[in-house]
Amino acid sequence: MYTYFCQLSADNESLHIDIPDTLNLYETSFSFWDISSKRQNKYIFSQISSPILDLLYIASFVYLADCASPRSQTITNWERNIKLNIPVLNIDLMNSVKPDLIATLNFLSGDYWEIDFRCRDFEEIEKYQRAKIQQLKIPEQFDCVSMLSGGLDSCIGAIDLLEENKKPLFVGCHGRGASVKPYQNKIFTSIKNKYNISKNQFKQFSLERKANGQIGELTTRSRSFYFFMHGVAMADVYNVKQLIIPENGVISLNVPLTWSRIGSSSTRTTHPYYMSLLNTILKKLESPIRLTNPYQFKTKGEMMEECKNQELLREIASLTMSCSHPSDRYSGEDCIKDSHCGYCVPCTIRRAAFKKSNIIDNSIYRDPDSDVARQNFRSFEIGILSKQSIGIFDILKSGPIPDTENYSKYLDLYSRGIKEIKDYFSDDD
Repeated sequence: MYTYFCQLSADNESLHIDIPDTLNLYETSFSFWDISSKRQNKYIFSQISSPILDLLYIASFVYLADCASPRSQTITNWERNIKLNIPVLNIDLMNSVKPDLIATLNFLSGDYWEIDFRCRDFEEIEKYQRAKIQQLKIPEQFDCVSMLSGGLDSCIGAIDLLEENKKPLFVGCHGRGASVKPYQNKIFTSIKNKYNISKNQFKQFSLERKANGQIGELTTRSRSFYFFMHGVAMADVYNVKQLIIPENGVISLNVPLTWSRIGSSSTRTTHPYYMSLLNTILKKLESPIRLTNPYQFKTKGEMMEECKNQELLREIASLTMSCSHPSDRYSGEDCIKDSHCGYCVPCTIRRAAFKKSNIIDNSIYRDPDSDVARQNFRSFEIGILSKQSIGIFDILKSGPIPDTENYSKYLDLYSRGIKEIKDYFSDDD
């Protein structure tokens, strides 16, 4: 079992208990308060409610523990037992949602989590921020918060919101070498220039362990929990009730498209069950914020076809990053910069979507004739091209569907998604 004593700042508290490994949040690149303190007149982070602040810290510690716990040292090379001792301001409230938190993390990462909470007081930086609250200007007003991941779907989501004359607050996060940061910046710069919006409409956060103690576990399934909780924090700060997470429904369902992707090997970043668990936690914390995915029943190709500014999408779609194995994450520095592998599930769905929408794909893909690429193509042939019929049990392979009344809509979505991929393979030389 991996066991961690979690701290917000350096002190001697950990010396009094029998937990050898410590995670210290303020010795990482955690930037939530840094961004606030640098721009006192424009940010009101001091107004974050204490339950949501607890949730933000919990998500951050979970992500740090995920990064620090190699799967390679477990018996199965996958499932880990991870135990955290986390300081919180609202211990009774956090204990009341602990079963929901554990269920969420177990489903998301495919591991077995244990969490113990202990009481804490406000840190000095939090006291400083709260003392400034009377001196701050009236906060900006936003219609919603929308996650900006650097991917194609969140790019389309941003364009659609701005075309609807909404005023969204965009939130981006990065870590583990900041591989997605350039893509988030490119997309926001493009939409800022097009729609003449303020640079303050994008908040970008970082969380990464510093060099001493950084262990290279790359399968960080908990990344979305840390990512989304920064969005929840911003929604709480600005009194916004809707957190939008734009994601095509095929990836959201994450039905195993090949034999090798069954179980927790298939990521569950926006799975309907995961989203419902997060909303349950927020409801029990008496927060009005709810996570929504307006593209739950759209394929990626349909999102591209129906994007409300086709000219802009054609201009910037290839600037986005969809790959599970981007060049700077897995393939070494000798790989083509800013390239997609071209054969992982997200890349395959991306390429099929470009084809369906008749938008020229100028994305950079790596060697399509490599052994790995051919192996993945063969797996797709077996898993998708040979599929003759689709049933609800195909969809339930990746997890339960909470809104059972929509089973038929999920089936129809999945059928259209499979057809999109089949059409791509049938015409691809």
